[in-house]
Amino acid sequence: MYKGGVMRTFITRKIKKHCHWLIFIAIASTMAILFWVVPYWGEERADPVESQLGLREPAASIDWETYQNKEYGFSFKHPEKWQRKEINDQRVIVNQSQFNEIGGLDSSALTVEIFAKPEDLVLTDWLEKNNPINQDTMELVARETKVVDGREGIYRVILDNVAGGHINDLHVKYQDKIYCFELNVRASSPEKQVEYEQTLNDILISFKFAN
Repeated sequence: MYKGGVMRTFITRKIKKHCHWLIFIAIASTMAILFWVVPYWGEERADPVESQLGLREPAASIDWETYQNKEYGFSFKHPEKWQRKEINDQRVIVNQSQFNEIGGLDSSALTVEIFAKPEDLVLTDWLEKNNPINQDTMELVARETKVVDGREGIYRVILDNVAGGHINDLHVKYQDKIYCFELNVRASSPEKQVEYEQTLNDILISFKFAN
């Protein structure tokens, strides 16, 4: 009986010793969780997909300069201060850039390129064959359907892992042509990102196909 009592006393002491460590670990874990989580309670976190360019309605009526492509018959509006460069009848670029607070260059651009008489492929197959994403330098964040002037197209949200920013594109098949819209945004702050995305969105909404 005596030996059994000694053994029970020894086991009780071991349990108490380990309980102290367990209590300490529990308290430390709770403090760590509170330290990391509490500061972020109540903050709004933007969805990485939803925060990208989407075809929303313009915030207000816009009185911009109108570009018309006589060869292919399409048109769109853009801010007058934006630069415009016609590479040829099938490709035109409108863009703007300015220095940010830290001395870097913020920029946004829309490139419209037309592929006439494409191969007899559905839009998805044509896109995978002719404009695949470079897996070494870019990351596909989302792929969905968007509408331009009543025509549905494939919209891709793409992250540029080399230069930074987003280079998103939208492909629409209209009659015997495929219209490729490339939207490029690089901004140093979330506010500028939203501003540039909204402007590109409004330009794209103003796009009209030939009748």
